[in-house]
Amino acid sequence: MKKYLILLLVALISFSCDLDRYPEGDLSDAVFWKTEGDFTQALNALYTSIPGWGRFNDDNMSDIQVGNSANSISEGSYQPSSNFGPWNGSYIVIRRANNIIEKLGEVELNASNTLESEARFFRALAYFQLVKAYGDVPLVLEVLDITSEGLYGSRAPRKDVIDQVITDLDFAVTHLPAKSGLSQKGRVTKGAALALKARVALYEGTRAKYHNYGYETELLQLAKAAAKAVIESGEYALYTAKGNGYDNYNSLFLYDGEGSDETILAHEYGTGDDNPVAYFNNRNLEQGQACATRKLLDSYLCTDGLPIEKSALFQGWTEYASEFENRDPRLLSVILKRGDDLKGAGNPWTPSIYSTLSGVLFKKYAYAAEWETQKSYIDWMFIRYAEVLLIYAEAAYELDGEISDTDLNISINKLRDRVEMPHLTNAFVQANGLDMLEEIRRERRCELVMEGFRYDDIMRWKIAEDVMPETVYGARLFAGEYEDVNPESLNLTADSIIIAQPASKRTFDPAKHYLWPLPISQLGLNENLTQNPGWD
Repeated sequence: MKKYLILLLVALISFSCDLDRYPEGDLSDAVFWKTEGDFTQALNALYTSIPGWGRFNDDNMSDIQVGNSANSISEGSYQPSSNFGPWNGSYIVIRRANNIIEKLGEVELNASNTLESEARFFRALAYFQLVKAYGDVPLVLEVLDITSEGLYGSRAPRKDVIDQVITDLDFAVTHLPAKSGLSQKGRVTKGAALALKARVALYEGTRAKYHNYGYETELLQLAKAAAKAVIESGEYALYTAKGNGYDNYNSLFLYDGEGSDETILAHEYGTGDDNPVAYFNNRNLEQGQACATRKLLDSYLCTDGLPIEKSALFQGWTEYASEFENRDPRLLSVILKRGDDLKGAGNPWTPSIYSTLSGVLFKKYAYAAEWETQKSYIDWMFIRYAEVLLIYAEAAYELDGEISDTDLNISINKLRDRVEMPHLTNAFVQANGLDMLEEIRRERRCELVMEGFRYDDIMRWKIAEDVMPETVYGARLFAGEYEDVNPESLNLTADSIIIAQPASKRTFDPAKHYLWPLPISQLGLNENLTQNPGWD
């Protein structure tokens, strides 16, 4: 039985370069690892781990987005299972990266450091995903076989794992080319390594601060410095080609914005039927697989820079369209509204509940002409420059408890300029009774909506225990505005707002829900692993 368990564990983390067009015997380590092309081919398998279009519904786990059915993580009903979370997939990536790094040590190639940097980048990303989910995890930096003691390794402290992530990314920053020196589009760059370092350091730094781990300052400094290095590199810029706020933001996520200077790293898809690596988005959105909540709608500022509860420009809820008037153009470009083009020319959208929980549909990344074909080839930006600007602003504030107007001008106000919104300044915040930290977080929420950040944000800020148990509200219904809707069939408030899920069906236990349970299968395979608190 023990032999069987060892072989099963090795199978879970076994190396595969996905090079099945070669005879199996030709893939043995003895004959394969010879040239730069061999290593590049092996690295290509790691690029498939860059999150892609499926990330659009990641925030169904959060408080600002819902799917077309209840989400077990969002409502707090999930339980341990055999393969819960990213464990298996992440350790497969780590095994592949470790193998590449070890084999590079056995040959002499001019590009060894660059190749190793790519492997380290993906190893760092995989460990980051593991730490976010489980906290302490086994730290494996070598290729394991059935005789390795590491097969039964215990969980390393999360700080040690994050330190290794930073070490890997620092190596990558040193040895990867800048975007301008890249010979092959789509590969990781110095800027991507810096941006990922900034993301990791901000996440873990703020999590350490609000969860009282005690090591936040150094990480927040690293986050600010890494973001500043990307800013000062001159390699990246916000997409502003359309000349107006709505189109600048909307077109960024369509073909016009694909491959722009805002893209730092993307999951690349095909270019047409001759290269059909595609996905479809429009119908997924139409079917409510990702919908906005009332909390998200109400987050967007009015065009005077004030929240709806403070702005004289807010038109209220007198009819379907009134709440969209005089609002941040980003709201208009991400939410599907009456008359919008989702299905192609001559087929304007009419509001419908249609298999949704909230009745508020997204249109981000939706290209109307692809509704019929059910194929889209738009690359999905996994890291973009806007996020770097937001990281810089947040890290600066979290470090000092304040942020200068100078720092706001090189970060958040760049985003405001892109969509023609008023600048955020200390004087404006003070004059209008606003909270600077909340405005920085609001900017992040509105800029990065539907890109998979919100769940991680409320976990690191330790506000999930406050926001997750709340009732989730959706659209406000007006008579005759929604087609094929019987109000009596819906759960509505007295103000005719959809109750997507009542608080009575939602829970968040801070004693256990800030970490996911380890997969039961792994606990059975390795007696040195322990389950996270509350999940036994």
